Amino acid sequence: MSITTTKHPKSFVGAPFFKSSRIRLDEITSETVLFEGNAITAIELFPANVNVAVSIALAGIGLEKTRVKIVADPLISVNKHEIVGKGSFGGIHIVVENIPSPTNPKTSYLASLSAIECLRSLCNENFRIGT
Repeated sequence: MSITTTKHPKSFVGAPFFKSSRIRLDEITSETVLFEGNAITAIELFPANVNVAVSIALAGIGLEKTRVKIVADPLISVNKHEIVGKGSFGGIHIVVENIPSPTNPKTSYLASLSAIECLRSLCNENFRIGT
């Protein structure tokens, strides 16, 4: 199983990856691969950017075996996740594009809304918006 996550460079500000990288976010002018490796290392280097990758890994073949590619693209306006899985069952290819959160481009607007709804449902089980 593999996942490629592509986000705007501003989404990666503050990631530990850049403490030892020669790549400078403000100098990225075209699609640039920042990282390729397993989900364990992705968590260490991009902890605020790989929640989808970690979720896929935990639901699938595990953190060590799941391949993660992280791409910065200054021309993209969404957070894009391309998930590919192959096995004896056949194959699956999913592309998800989320609008970044207006206040936190590291995550999607949908993730913010989901968290709000989860908290709201804990406070009042008789009132629910969405799934």
